Amino acid sequence: MIEKRERTVEVEVRGKVRKKTVTSYRAIGRWHGYPTIIRSFGTRTSAKEASDALYKLWRAGRLDMFKVLDKNLLSMPNLLILLDKYTVDNVPVPSPKGTIGVLRDEWLEYMRADGTRSRAKRGYAPATIERYETCLKLVIAGLEHGDDTDAGSITEQDLEKALAKVKGATRNRRLTALQSFARWCRKTKGIQIQLTSDDYAGLRDDERDLGIEPALTEGELARMRAAAVGLYPQFWMVLARTGLRVSECQELRGHHISEVKGQVWVKVVEGKTFNAPRTIPVFDDEAAKFLQGVQQTAGRGYIWPNKMRAYGNCRKNWDGAAARAGFLHAPPEVKKKQVRGKKVAEPVVEPKKVTRPAKTMHGLRHTFGVTLARLGTPGHLVLAWMGHSSVTMQDRYQKGVAEEIDVVRLAGKYKNLGSTTPQDTPGEK
Repeated sequence: MIEKRERTVEVEVRGKVRKKTVTSYRAIGRWHGYPTIIRSFGTRTSAKEASDALYKLWRAGRLDMFKVLDKNLLSMPNLLILLDKYTVDNVPVPSPKGTIGVLRDEWLEYMRADGTRSRAKRGYAPATIERYETCLKLVIAGLEHGDDTDAGSITEQDLEKALAKVKGATRNRRLTALQSFARWCRKTKGIQIQLTSDDYAGLRDDERDLGIEPALTEGELARMRAAAVGLYPQFWMVLARTGLRVSECQELRGHHISEVKGQVWVKVVEGKTFNAPRTIPVFDDEAAKFLQGVQQTAGRGYIWPNKMRAYGNCRKNWDGAAARAGFLHAPPEVKKKQVRGKKVAEPVVEPKKVTRPAKTMHGLRHTFGVTLARLGTPGHLVLAWMGHSSVTMQDRYQKGVAEEIDVVRLAGKYKNLGSTTPQDTPGEK
């Protein structure tokens, strides 16, 4: 039911007080046995949409949704979005304690206390907690209702508006914090934020072409292994030949390695995503031989020493090897300043201190993905062996490789072009 209301207010215009009639419309949902829901709108169209939505919920017998609306746990615009995305019978019911501000505070307390990261099986570093807190607060501030937003009703459109003015790496960092928060809500609180992995992938910005650039070539991998110490050359070789994530490789045990009909396989029991559990073939002879050796010595224990099972130690050794191998960021370019014809001395700028190598450990995983793409591996196998949750991820490897293969193919055809070029037609001069 829609009710039109008019009221007179006094407005000051150019120093004079004048009376003005303000019209509003109320959508009223009042049925026996259901809480009465009343919402005010500035236009009749908006009130009609809200009234129709309440009628649909009543016809479907959604008393639970009326109780949620009665307690102001769900706004009417968010209800309309949910009805567009789901059928009326499948609209998710927000939790009574599902406001995102309350959940955020509980999540931060969990991380500061004894929370462990599902991916690395260790506590959160203080810098990570601070970054997650800052990024999530900025995302929430961009939502229409801020801290009072119901976590279960957040949609892709809401996030698009919240991140409208943010691009590049900053946008992706905020989405990463939100994904970690959503994972905790699902596992700890049983609250499902209605966003899929494809939704997150669609919201992310491509910071750079992630085809071949992050991957290490065979020459670069050899240089990194030559500059490493201890068992780290073998550790990085396994990463590059299996596509394992660093945390997955650190958790490998002897019984996770098997050999079937002469083919060595590596089994991942659990990992970052639902698709992380998988079995990966090892095609490289050196890596297969090494894994067979550690399988016999480790038994059911870990194949790597305890020190190597800490991500900080792996990162420290990687950075040191990268510096010795020469994989560092290039110093910034210095450009001359021009001031309308006047000659200005070239400024002296000290090169920035290099804090990170140009190649990362995660690039070893890209190396395996690019290798599979060059071998022409079917897409469903790439998806399974890499443990990706979205098909769009494998396109990153295929994009650069497909261009490279096409160039080689076209170059070969061009060489034979002379023998296949039509000759002059007989009789023509």
